[in-house]
Amino acid sequence: MSQPVFVNLKCVPSLRVPQAPDNKLKVRPTDDGAGITVAVEPWPFMAPSNTVTLHVCGVRQDGSPFMLRQVYAEPVTDTDVNEGWERSIPWDVLNDLQHGSSLVFVFQVAFDDCCGCCPLLFPPLAIEVRIPFEDLTTFTDGNWNHWEKGDAIKDARDLLLVNSNGNECLENITYSRDSSGVVLIKTFDQLEAGLRYEFGLSVRRLNNYNPVPVLSLQTSSGPVTAQTTITDLSWHPLKGEFMADASTMQLWIYSHEPDIGIRGNDYGLDDILVREL
Repeated sequence: MSQPVFVNLKCVPSLRVPQAPDNKLKVRPTDDGAGITVAVEPWPFMAPSNTVTLHVCGVRQDGSPFMLRQVYAEPVTDTDVNEGWERSIPWDVLNDLQHGSSLVFVFQVAFDDCCGCCPLLFPPLAIEVRIPFEDLTTFTDGNWNHWEKGDAIKDARDLLLVNSNGNECLENITYSRDSSGVVLIKTFDQLEAGLRYEFGLSVRRLNNYNPVPVLSLQTSSGPVTAQTTITDLSWHPLKGEFMADASTMQLWIYSHEPDIGIRGNDYGLDDILVREL
């Protein structure tokens, strides 16, 4: 029976994934660029007679193993010898990975027969998988996605779910008047302190009566946008950025127009998006 032997790998270069600074990989949408690159600097005795194999191991979102043989017994090229070895893995291969899990890259080189040795296993590279947070509310099929009416909604006829030309959205016709305050509010408990997020939505004015709606977006740690006058009858974005100061925060839409009259201050809301930047 053979005895275990420690292998000295000081002369072997480390694997690199440039898209994972600090060994943290933020997985991007499948249409965002080509993917990630696994790179290895030239190693001792590197030659076109070498063959390389790359395995990638991780965990899927449902907890099942993720096993990828990206390269198997692939010959090294002259370009690899001169510039180093690298291969790409597209984003669509990685978009089912579990947030917070480890993704391990295992790379080995088989030298030509004259060396009389088994394949050389390089030090594995382990990186942390990050799935950027994204929460989109479109109100499709009447799904409010846990957004709740705030203190500005004093009557059931104020904020209504409507179907406008095939698009489901909310319309605030401010039936009860005196409608300043929080329009919609939601508690988020999956944020990460210190990270930046975008908070935005689509909004439009419903008519040309005065007063004109004035809205802002806010969080429990402060305002996200300035008070914004909504003058356009077409949909347009209202959005801003904030830094999370806790994992649990409340976000809300605020109306600054009290509207003590009988007309005006009517607006539509749709496509509320909170996402990690």
